[in-house]
Amino acid sequence: MKGVLKSGAALALLAMSTQAAAAPKFNLGKCLTKPELRAGMSFITPTVLSVMVEQCKPSLTADSYLASKGEGLVTRYAYSPETHDAALNMLIAKFAPETGKDKMDATTVRGVFNAMIGGELRKVMTPKTCANASELLGLLDPLPAENMYGIVEFVLTKVNEDQKAKALRQSVPWKPMFCEVAADSGPMAK
Repeated sequence: MKGVLKSGAALALLAMSTQAAAAPKFNLGKCLTKPELRAGMSFITPTVLSVMVEQCKPSLTADSYLASKGEGLVTRYAYSPETHDAALNMLIAKFAPETGKDKMDATTVRGVFNAMIGGELRKVMTPKTCANASELLGLLDPLPAENMYGIVEFVLTKVNEDQKAKALRQSVPWKPMFCEVAADSGPMAK
């Protein structure tokens, strides 16, 4: 299980590092609202899953989850411009406001990040990472995308709470991961 968590954490950090390296500059020092987190996950998940299936299939047995059902998962999590572009444009406006809508829209950002994320993931996916991801995704298979995003949001919320408590105990500064706003606001709210 520890390897699965490390694999997931590595993918999340990888996603954040590719954002930081992208042009234009993104202001990642801002907190996220929970709807913004879901919007970001809905944007990045299809690429991550697609690369995982492509990269992992050769190293997995034919009956493993990613090898046998991975393409169906990719289809289920497919990015929908009609559903997700408004939320992605909201994230662009918040984290890269200097770019302006005329220079950087959802279509452009998707193209840039898909290439960057895909390239970086291909470098770090190992047979062991693939096996762990396949097992974990197989266990979570019946969940729709929104429920999966909800699980990630729940875990990150608990991590955020733990970090805050630790900072208070140690009397050190703490920067929240999430903005203090209503959880049911924004274009990606349930």
